[in-house]
Amino acid sequence: MTAPPSSFGQWLKQLRAAADLTQYGLAERAGCTESLIRKYELGQRRPTRQTAESLARALRLPADEREAFCNMALFGTTLAPQPAAARHAVAAAPGWLPAPPTPLLGRKGDLATAARQLHTASGRMLTLLGPPGVGKTRMAIAVAADLRANFADGAWFVALAALSDPNLIVPSIARRLGLSEQGQTPSLDTLTQHLHQRQVLLLLDNFEHLLGAAELVAHLLEHCPGLYVLATSREPLRLRAEGRFEVVPLALPAAASASNPAAVAKAPATALFAERARAVQPSFKINQQNAAMLTRLCTRLAGLPLAIELAAARVDELPLPELLERLDAGLTRLGRGLRDLPARQQTLHATIAWSYGLLSPAEQHLFRHMGVFSGSFSLEAVAAVQSDPICNLQWSICNLTDKGLLQRQRASEGEERFALLEMLREFALEELAAHGELDEARAAHAAYFLKLAEQGSNVAATSQEVRWLQEIADDMNNVRAALTYLRDAADPRAALQMTIHLWRFWFQRGYMQEGRTWFSTTLECLDRATLPPDLHGKALYGEAFLASQLADGTAVLRMEQALDYFRVAGDQLRIARTLNALGMLARYPGNQERAFGLYNESLATFTQLQSTSDINVVRSQMAMLHYETGNYLKAERLFQAAIDSERAEGREHYVVRYLPG
Repeated sequence: MTAPPSSFGQWLKQLRAAADLTQYGLAERAGCTESLIRKYELGQRRPTRQTAESLARALRLPADEREAFCNMALFGTTLAPQPAAARHAVAAAPGWLPAPPTPLLGRKGDLATAARQLHTASGRMLTLLGPPGVGKTRMAIAVAADLRANFADGAWFVALAALSDPNLIVPSIARRLGLSEQGQTPSLDTLTQHLHQRQVLLLLDNFEHLLGAAELVAHLLEHCPGLYVLATSREPLRLRAEGRFEVVPLALPAAASASNPAAVAKAPATALFAERARAVQPSFKINQQNAAMLTRLCTRLAGLPLAIELAAARVDELPLPELLERLDAGLTRLGRGLRDLPARQQTLHATIAWSYGLLSPAEQHLFRHMGVFSGSFSLEAVAAVQSDPICNLQWSICNLTDKGLLQRQRASEGEERFALLEMLREFALEELAAHGELDEARAAHAAYFLKLAEQGSNVAATSQEVRWLQEIADDMNNVRAALTYLRDAADPRAALQMTIHLWRFWFQRGYMQEGRTWFSTTLECLDRATLPPDLHGKALYGEAFLASQLADGTAVLRMEQALDYFRVAGDQLRIARTLNALGMLARYPGNQERAFGLYNESLATFTQLQSTSDINVVRSQMAMLHYETGNYLKAERLFQAAIDSERAEGREHYVVRYLPG
């Protein structure tokens, strides 16, 4: 390894030049933006560990240079930090755990036991088990927070509740860790390689409906010795490495002390009720008059945290005696139809039904329509899905939040979003079906996200594109739900159109394999003979483009098929763009003449169409090919022609795309 320059930016620029890559070309390979490469080289920004590794792979650095390269990117030196500095790096290590809005009560002993059990487990895995509403997720977050200082590469929370396909688990983990799909490496291999020499704690939340993917967890544990896994589930994953911890309901006051305010206040279940009650009624206190009633109420709720919180949220509108009377009567009545459920689950289901029954008709309508959302959702999406014209949306949202039926969240851009706990979402879907509104709500949900996807075609290559990409990322679980509904139940052709609109997202945000799968599975649901040629061509082009990013050998065949359909449709612009794409796919040693032929045909068509921007893209591609084959004079002329053309059109900000160094 030659001595590196004095700064990371200088080294990156030298390595890029040695690899014959433009800033744009390196950005494409590394899965980042051209502007980031420029900032790195100018020393205006440092990459993260994940981006530095992506750059090293894109530059094809040998193993002995990669660590030095990443150290220079992170620390300004090729040497790993000394122990003191390393401890500082651990403190600032990447990681993400949700920030609970309230303190965790009554779990101190359980937290210590669970943390010790995970930390000392030979299999390096612990699953927190228990019924819905018992507080598995909340406790798991607390355990992970207590242990994260022991993991140099962070503790990471991965929500699984909104996933319906086990194949999405590994990509979801990879994206949470900041990885993107690149080259020909399968996602599981990419994730395994990334975790192999790292110390990471993964918190996999709500695994019970994806048990078919448990072997993936076993694979990661087997091949990644520094990885620990904390999972929550209603049933065990049944892995040899798995330790199990039963999360039980909160302890209740002893019967003998039920009338003693001090004793009642210390019991975890009644302490939780009081804590949550004070959120809506600050003057609430446990005293001689209410201690026994409160004990009876929490006992009736079986010590389940979610049930207790839902009841406590009502103390501002119902005095405690009336609350107890109405709750007791409601649970007795509602519980009769739930004999196929375990006792505690009957109690929780009945408590949710009781709380739902206290809502106004407009609030009930809004709440049950929220059940169609998968993961978090925006206020705008709620407005599009709920169909009650007299609903005061803002007021109803606030009321549902106050009553504990809805959670506020924030998206990556700071926009306020909302989410239902999984048990509440299941109840909302049951109510939608009972009211005969489920199909209508799902159709409205799909229509909203189809419209959001369509915006991608309108904002492509504009300043609004970044915001659109982030909106899709924030709503990825809802996008998947909409695609699934359209493909499997409603309108496969609309699902295909939606997938086409999303192709830029699939590519730019690193969902290449998933996007390709949507293209292929949706096409399988359609009679291709009846598809319009332009639609069929767009789908094949999108699938081929994503396949090419994954170094899949079928990319050329799919792209050629797309070209045939565009020729049938007479779409000259797409014919030219597909020829250009085929030229890029043909650009490898021994095949340059074919690439030049495709580029020339594409350039001729773009010239006829007077599409200046596309002409300059082809010029730059041809220039790179001339550069790679040693014809530097032609390369310089083509680059200069592209630069002059962009400047003449007033697109000075595009010029950097055509600079070879």
